[in-house]
Amino acid sequence: MQRRGFMPFENYDKIWAMSPLKYIANCKTPTLFIHGAWDFCVNLGQAEEMFMALKKLGADAVLAIYPNEGHGLRQPAHVIDYNQRALAWFDKYLKKK
Repeated sequence: MQRRGFMPFENYDKIWAMSPLKYIANCKTPTLFIHGAWDFCVNLGQAEEMFMALKKLGADAVLAIYPNEGHGLRQPAHVIDYNQRALAWFDKYLKKK
């Protein structure tokens, strides 16, 4: 069986070079993380790591975890909540005052 890429434990240097955490100390950008609790494409732990790192650096960060959702939101209530959160976030950071 042929697979693409590699497993992280096979090459720690390569995985660290590709990790956003390597560069997090330079980041102050306000960030809204939206994540499904059952996302098997992007591990929830990765979002939690980035969220915690930004908070410890003093950046404004919010992590919204949607239960019973995978990679993308399907439940109508979650889609509505996501849209409201995103619009409020953009209003806060992109709207001219």
